[in-house]
Amino acid sequence: MLRVLFKVKVVVLYLAMVTALVYYSTNMVMPFLPVFLVSKWGLSLAFIGSLLAVAQVLSSMASVFSGILTDRGLELRIILGSMILLVLSYTLFSCMHVTVVNVILLLIVLNIVLSVNAPASFAIVVRSTLRGERGTAFGIYNTSYNLGLFIGPIVGGFLVYKYSLQLTTLLAIPFLLTGLLIAKVKLGKYYEPTLQVRESDDTSMVSLREYFRVLIGYFDVVLFFSLTAVASGVMSVSLILSSLKSYFPSLPEYVIGLLSSLFFLLSWLLNLPGGVLGDRVGAHKVLSYSLLVISLISFMMSLIPDVYLVLVTILIALGVVSGLTEAPSQAFLSSRVSPRDIGKMFSIIDVLGGLSLALGMQIGGILASINIRLWTCTMGGLWVISLLWLIIILGKDRYF
Repeated sequence: MLRVLFKVKVVVLYLAMVTALVYYSTNMVMPFLPVFLVSKWGLSLAFIGSLLAVAQVLSSMASVFSGILTDRGLELRIILGSMILLVLSYTLFSCMHVTVVNVILLLIVLNIVLSVNAPASFAIVVRSTLRGERGTAFGIYNTSYNLGLFIGPIVGGFLVYKYSLQLTTLLAIPFLLTGLLIAKVKLGKYYEPTLQVRESDDTSMVSLREYFRVLIGYFDVVLFFSLTAVASGVMSVSLILSSLKSYFPSLPEYVIGLLSSLFFLLSWLLNLPGGVLGDRVGAHKVLSYSLLVISLISFMMSLIPDVYLVLVTILIALGVVSGLTEAPSQAFLSSRVSPRDIGKMFSIIDVLGGLSLALGMQIGGILASINIRLWTCTMGGLWVISLLWLIIILGKDRYF
């Protein structure tokens, strides 16, 4: 495994460090915002689902502009600018009285920051590595942010439970400043993309015709990621955690944090192995068998009456599948798209996938407030549809 790490260019390692700090600082706060809305103000799960959907739509729209700027070679500036925005937002929130509006606005800002970072980071990995090593590179990159996702909720859950949400946001700022320094000094020094993209090449806005060209050319892939986004949204981590708090009001915040961290711990531990496995046996095989497993688990959980056991089991299963499939998904995408279209393609998937995720969250919020069994069965059915479409894309004989 160490030999694999040394093969990857140093820029991916610095990007991984920055990403880990960003996701650590955001997830000290982000998982507890919808939970806070449920526990403090008694907002319904249907409303939480709608709120998460709106936040996802806005962040997807922001991702379009991030993709445009990424294709003009401004990916590093996007990362720096988004981190500065996050520092300012945390500073303001920590100094203000906590209200429903402030919590909702911070939730939206966090979603937007992570969304605009994604195309830029994705492009840096692709433009800094060769095709045959991208699965491993994405595995390292994904492992880094899952490390932040794992540690952040544990620390944040303890701070929110013992102290306050404002203090938690304030204590997250130094980690953001550290990441900002690394991005400016180290990442800015070593990042030399193998695919040269100069700002002087095209100073005009990318036309809609270019986006339609990419959309039509890769429509089958876009549809696949949109289908998986709907399935992911129906039973997202935020909805699961909010449901736990709704069904079990006495459940303390640090337990919510530990459960959130458990999900991301599994993703963190399995991300790099998933990327390496995808490079060795094929990303499509990792994706197909993972979709099959999560579908079966979803249907099995619909037969169990214990709500707590169902929600925790699905949370764990989603963490495993997320870890194993994230890097292969990105490698699968990058292998089918021209490097010059990476920014546009990622923005298209982020927008349509974001809208699909928002639709899934809306559906999931409604189903969670109606019936747990119907909720899990719906998610299982959507995973089956995603698997069938993936089989159609690549051809049944290439799989099994």
